Amino acid sequence: MKISKATLTFIYSFLPIIDEMTYDPNILKMFVESKIADKKNEGTKPSGEGKIINRRGLSSYLALNIEMGYDIDYEFKAFLSNDPSIKLTIQPLFRFYTFGCSLTFHVTCFRENGLINHEDVYKVLQIISTEENNNASQTFILDDEIINNRTHEYSLYKFFKYRLKEKIERVNRENNVDIKLLCLSENIITESSLYESSVPWVITTIETEDKDILDSVCFSSNDFKRSEAVHEKLNRIAKYEKFIAPLLYRAIDQNFDSYKIEPSYDSFSLDPISTGLYNMYIDARFYLHMSRRSIFTLCNSLNEKPASYLLPTLFDINEICHTRWQSLIVLNMILDKYIRKFSNHVIDTFTPKEKLTIIIKLMKKTLAGLDDPMSYVISGDSLREFYERLVESYKLKIIEDNAIKKVNMLNSLYRLGLELDISDLY
Repeated sequence: MKISKATLTFIYSFLPIIDEMTYDPNILKMFVESKIADKKNEGTKPSGEGKIINRRGLSSYLALNIEMGYDIDYEFKAFLSNDPSIKLTIQPLFRFYTFGCSLTFHVTCFRENGLINHEDVYKVLQIISTEENNNASQTFILDDEIINNRTHEYSLYKFFKYRLKEKIERVNRENNVDIKLLCLSENIITESSLYESSVPWVITTIETEDKDILDSVCFSSNDFKRSEAVHEKLNRIAKYEKFIAPLLYRAIDQNFDSYKIEPSYDSFSLDPISTGLYNMYIDARFYLHMSRRSIFTLCNSLNEKPASYLLPTLFDINEICHTRWQSLIVLNMILDKYIRKFSNHVIDTFTPKEKLTIIIKLMKKTLAGLDDPMSYVISGDSLREFYERLVESYKLKIIEDNAIKKVNMLNSLYRLGLELDISDLY
């Protein structure tokens, strides 16, 4: 497969806090106002509140007045440590919402002659860990570190900690505060973590002029009757499963050729169309498929429709979902801890006022976690349906409901505890 351009988008999430239960708009404002210096052009990179100025998308989605901010980091140039002929540009992007934050890396790979292949993309995908309790099998080196003679080999997780630590330290220094991070992995910006304990969501976007794959994957089958066209399209896509599947499912093996396609996978589906690899997008000019590990897209041109207006909104949707997912998971963990503490009435160390204060803070945190900007999007092409699939994959509705139930349970424990204390007086 001859690839004109390939960009792998890695979405990490993080939750900056002043104390365990406080993430408020003041923190969001601090992050937005703390601009990253542009080393190349003397000044600052774009940042601000609201929508990202250079990211367009679907008009119905852009019309939303979402409370958020952004900070565009400067672009890094790098190359793979094990294959220096594969060059990288890494563009970090911070997003700040009322319910949490994300740090997205758009990693574009290329060679000096301009063309790359699917195996090159697969190598770049290995800069993140694909196995539990393990480190990435590929690393990269920054060009500017070569110039300054201080070479480090980075996995993307290590680079994530490096950029995040620098941002946190700048915000604390400029505002005289002590903001910490509350994440799924503790001590995420320290060097004490031996393994990659934060896993990003991945979107792989491929631009190709390869006529064979475009005819097979991105075509409308207008020459066939509908029933025939469906099976013809599926059969043609199936020819490229061995190229697409390792990228879509983020294969663990370092060797691309060791990946074998299981022919019976997903054959149990009740939907005769939705078996194997199929197009989840309505426009035949753009191929999109999603697994529970990542998203794969392919088209002729990223600068033309539908990719030009689809991809920006796709990035937004995924950043929002991943950030809400991590924030709600962390919230549930905090709620679990206080349910255990409140339940142990025998060795209770909280006064009724302290309990009430904790419950109010947790209620506010839960309300922020329930903020879902995408729920207001009525239209938006077939991305509306895709968003619903994403919500289902992340189990966001289940996690939300669990948080609400736990807050109500804490409130009940508090009120019943008061009644128990009063009953002891009689």
